[in-house]
Amino acid sequence: MEQIKKQSFALYPMLTDKLIKAVRQQLPSKERKGLGDQQVLADFVRRNPELQNDHTFYIMAEELHLKKLGSQVIFPESSQVLDNLLKARFSLESSQGFDLPFPAFILAPPRGYAYAGTAIPSLLVTWVAGDQFKNEVLKPFLEHIKVDEKKVGFSELPVEGVLTLVYPDSTGERSRTIIYGQNIAALLSAKTPKDYVNAMISEGLITSESDISDSDRDIQFYCLRLIAALGVYHVATRGTKLKPGFPGAQAPKMEGRRPEQQVSPITLINSSPPSDRTERDHETSPHYRSWHFRQLRDGRYYRGEFEKYSPGTRYIFVESALVKSDATPNTQS
Repeated sequence: MEQIKKQSFALYPMLTDKLIKAVRQQLPSKERKGLGDQQVLADFVRRNPELQNDHTFYIMAEELHLKKLGSQVIFPESSQVLDNLLKARFSLESSQGFDLPFPAFILAPPRGYAYAGTAIPSLLVTWVAGDQFKNEVLKPFLEHIKVDEKKVGFSELPVEGVLTLVYPDSTGERSRTIIYGQNIAALLSAKTPKDYVNAMISEGLITSESDISDSDRDIQFYCLRLIAALGVYHVATRGTKLKPGFPGAQAPKMEGRRPEQQVSPITLINSSPPSDRTERDHETSPHYRSWHFRQLRDGRYYRGEFEKYSPGTRYIFVESALVKSDATPNTQS
């Protein structure tokens, strides 16, 4: 009987686990055995107080937040569902219509997945609505590492929410971008990575193009669109396209996973029929047009059974439809 080849996914590697392992290796063997991971981390932060001003501190806080919420990891059932999300047409007028399946999760793309020439890495995603990032993410981490919050100063955050994306860069280090809710709509209006950088400058997130590398620019542009489209897709389909468990009949290979890393698998289901056509086929034969999500903002859509919904949180989902060869396919807008 032929053995079924396992699927392979890239999994965000936890920085905290890597750091604890490295610190343990530097300890005397007797001391190493008597300390738990939490104590090792607490001692390390205490000896290195400058970490509190480094993005490593925030990444570790977000990783702990992920663990406390269940360590959900979203695996797409195929690359096509990611393609569809990245090609999807949707608009967002404000952060009011922005929502995600979980407050914290990892998105694990198929190993080697790329879009428009940009390799899409596995992402640690954190979304905290309102102004609760400090209470929900930072304070629990301070308690975890036994640091008095009164001794740590954090700047005030905007009240429209905080979205962070963390990913391993080409050197193996972690890159982290923070996007405030008030900036999300402007950044999503960008049509190209170049537009994205210009929007970041206009929103005051960076001061010049030199503040971000071309690689990070491309990754952040596509990953923000991907995560936003995932959120809209989840809302528009009322959560029916996320199923517990791994895609396929067996656990896949997870590149980057450490033995101690927890994984609660969720499969992202595609809504479009599979297609084996090449790009050239699409130009000369009937093809499937892009997904389209229409945001409902008028008050009449929030009456009756929908009166508890906030304005902007409902969408109509137009799935892929077969388009004749003489029609123009939809593209990102």
